[in-house]
Amino acid sequence: MGKTMKFSKIILLLTTLTFISACSSTHKVIAPKDAYALQELQTREVESNFKTSYASVLSVLQDAGYIVESADGNAGLITAKSPTTSGTKYSLMWGFGKERKSTRVTAFIEPIGTQYSKIRLNFLEVEVDSNIYGMNSQKDTPIEDPAVYNSIFDKIEEAIFLRQATQ
Repeated sequence: MGKTMKFSKIILLLTTLTFISACSSTHKVIAPKDAYALQELQTREVESNFKTSYASVLSVLQDAGYIVESADGNAGLITAKSPTTSGTKYSLMWGFGKERKSTRVTAFIEPIGTQYSKIRLNFLEVEVDSNIYGMNSQKDTPIEDPAVYNSIFDKIEEAIFLRQATQ
């Protein structure tokens, strides 16, 4: 009876640990100081009216290969995602599965008076994993690389310049 009781306790402990690890989150909380730095990285004011700014952001995202999922010109909001890449992965615990990755972007454009606009972009790396048992998990990671934001803002400013030159 002692060995059975000991074995039962081990099974219960392993089950509990598996349950806890499956329920735990790897959600990264951004500290307030970092949140402000990220907001500053994601935001740029441009010398352009709202209509020109909105059209420029929309066209630059499309030119960069993003698929526009929604666009609301009245609210100044655009959501888009990159094409998804997928592959096979292997885990000792779960066996073979699929991995899908894409990038999502939201853009918010707001007027500042009649001649200026504020543009805020938010890029997320999205990774969805599935396994042969039908379980799925998704991990969204904010992109904090200044080069990504600077590059897209440079293209938006070029698009604004070209639109203004042809008006």
